[in-house]
Amino acid sequence: MGKYQLVVTDQDEIYPKTIHVTVTLDLTPPTIPSNLTASYITSSSVTLNWTASIDNIGGTDYYVIRNKVLIDINSSGFTWIDHNVTPNTTYTYQVMAVDAAGNCSMSNGSKVIVMIPS
Repeated sequence: MGKYQLVVTDQDEIYPKTIHVTVTLDLTPPTIPSNLTASYITSSSVTLNWTASIDNIGGTDYYVIRNKVLIDINSSGFTWIDHNVTPNTTYTYQVMAVDAAGNCSMSNGSKVIVMIPS
């Protein structure tokens, strides 16, 4: 995280004033979500659960990735349900955390592989 100061001065100097603005840059990604599991596996859905990430600023969303493709951004917690599955199909899921500044947690290779029953 870096701090920068921007100073703006009235160019015409009719009313000379200087405004100081401090900007804080967040360069630190959140921790990696852990304990990814799949439960309630049916022919029409699968539920994913994981342990929350920690961010130095706060406000973490989660990228839900299926078969190496981003399929959703979850802002509502540590559980997500995939209602778009096909019976007799195997899916590989991963979850990555992203903070308000766009920093993504590193992928630690933690995956859950699910076979959807018929």
